[in-house]
Amino acid sequence: MASDNIEIEVKFPLINPNEVLEWLKKNAEKKYESRQVDEYFNAPHRNFFEKTKIDDWLRLRQEEGGKYSINYKHWHQTEEKSFYCDELESEVSSIENMRKILISLQFDPVIKVDKLRRAFKYGDIEIAVDEVDDLGFFIEAEYYGDENEKEKIKGDLIEAVKKTGANIGPADSRGYPYWLLKKKGYIKTIENIENSRVL
Repeated sequence: MASDNIEIEVKFPLINPNEVLEWLKKNAEKKYESRQVDEYFNAPHRNFFEKTKIDDWLRLRQEEGGKYSINYKHWHQTEEKSFYCDELESEVSSIENMRKILISLQFDPVIKVDKLRRAFKYGDIEIAVDEVDDLGFFIEAEYYGDENEKEKIKGDLIEAVKKTGANIGPADSRGYPYWLLKKKGYIKTIENIENSRVL
């Protein structure tokens, strides 16, 4: 996979979003603010959710202003927590037609994530503060780079988060769709996720 398709990221629950946003406004360049509604799908040929750690996510995204995209991520699992992935994304002109295509090919809609994202550029790093319906606030730092330098880049991302003054919870390596599925009671444990469908 080309290095520009390797996404390296860290994400944490955020306790003091207002203070962090003020810091970012003063010290970083604002990229955008947008409400994003993401719908995640399972595949007919291979159950994405059968393993303890989920490697694959396929989503459709709808953003304010009529911007739509399809995105696939394959996470590389390590002995600790996954923090980098291959990512492929493309804009689509009609999210309704794209959704119909996926369902016609027997891809199952699983969960929707509705969030307000405020994204900033801090050097070469993108830092975003997300307000996620039913989950609360999170801070995410990401960088597209060389897989061979992933450990160094991960350290740089964590340092960037610290500079914002963020008061954070434990690192999130599961992702919003997993936590929403768990919170809404559709899964009791990660091992049972293959039996869950939200249509």
